Amino acid sequence: MSTYTATYSRGGGEIDPDAETYNCPAGVAVLDAVYLNGTDNVDKALASGAATMPVIGIVTTKRTATTCVVVSSDSVAGFVGLTPDVPYYASPGVAGGITATPPVTAGQVVQQAGFARSSTVLVVSLGTPTTL
Repeated sequence: MSTYTATYSRGGGEIDPDAETYNCPAGVAVLDAVYLNGTDNVDKALASGAATMPVIGIVTTKRTATTCVVVSSDSVAGFVGLTPDVPYYASPGVAGGITATPPVTAGQVVQQAGFARSSTVLVVSLGTPTTL
């Protein structure tokens, strides 16, 4: 199994106190937004309902097929096509995804995951989830 890593930085090269290692299904990938699914377990967040929310962070590393490192703040690089200075939210349609369009349908959960610093970098800044 290969290790996949996104670049994230707190500056100064110190160990990130906001990075935690969790168990996860093999389908969870680097750059996925995840929610806590039991003790020390995460899975892909999906804003279509409260059962798969709130987002607790973004996956930056898959150490094995079923373990991942999640950051709850920091800048995370590796995204494609973000619009700079735009907030991004947990997606109600793509598990683990983020979108610039907040959910609007009753029963969906609105939670900001962060904002784009550039087309490839998301500053993880978790908002308070609100169920519509």
